[in-house]
Amino acid sequence: MALPLCAQEVERPQTTFKADSIQLDSNGIRMFGEEVEMTLSPDVKVKFEPKSKPSKQEKVYRFEGQTMSFGFYPGFYSGAPFSGAGGFNNPISSWGDGQVDYVNRTSYEWFYVQERWKESPIWGHLGLAWDFIGVDFNPNAYLSTTFLDGVPNGLAVLQAPATSEMEVFWRRSQFLINYLTLNSNFVFNASRSGRKGLSLSVGNSISLRMGKPTMYRDYYITGLGRVNDRVSSNFYAMRWAYGVQARLGFNNFFIEARKSATPVFTSEAQMPVAFLGNIGFGYSVKW
Repeated sequence: MALPLCAQEVERPQTTFKADSIQLDSNGIRMFGEEVEMTLSPDVKVKFEPKSKPSKQEKVYRFEGQTMSFGFYPGFYSGAPFSGAGGFNNPISSWGDGQVDYVNRTSYEWFYVQERWKESPIWGHLGLAWDFIGVDFNPNAYLSTTFLDGVPNGLAVLQAPATSEMEVFWRRSQFLINYLTLNSNFVFNASRSGRKGLSLSVGNSISLRMGKPTMYRDYYITGLGRVNDRVSSNFYAMRWAYGVQARLGFNNFFIEARKSATPVFTSEAQMPVAFLGNIGFGYSVKW
């Protein structure tokens, strides 16, 4: 007795293959980065798709952000602003041995804009910063505002008196100046974002002194105790300051060198001709 045969439909799972290069010799089909679909039977289809490639980052032409930097050594320089004998190679020579300890500088660039020049890796950087500069004197030297012999204008750097004479023990003497600074730099960065990898910038800055400089003196007198002086005055300080700067960075971090081309004090102060300079490090963020 013959049994009737029943046809049964079988579902075949769909299979997707992805490859960069596939060669089918039997059919003579070659695929290099193209999409190919083959029908093997009415119910079976084979489809080949190229492997997707990661999209490149969109090229950036302009961005904004903030910068914070801290500078320390070397501090004051005497002589001409860019001469070999009185510039970077001769720190604090005319101030006497050991009068200036170091200069610290904190710069907060609270807004900057950086824009690419056409399709090149050259950028223009323009930023507005607040600079806080402090000059720390050694215990054997201090900034005096007293009218003494040979100091008709009442401002000079003096040696601290001997403790055996006046029983005065000096602890610290510091001179603080604040500037509002406009930075203008050319930046080289070859990345598409303008922020990644190595970057090099050179430029200049112009600063406006804000408010009055402040002098702090901290010392101890036998029989009286600890004394703190605070004096705010113009101190014959220059109102405007011009300087040059260079920066070497990697991603968001950088090191920089700054040098002022304008002396700190005017000629009326009868002070040594001194220029501010420092080497520092910093961090930059993009909005």
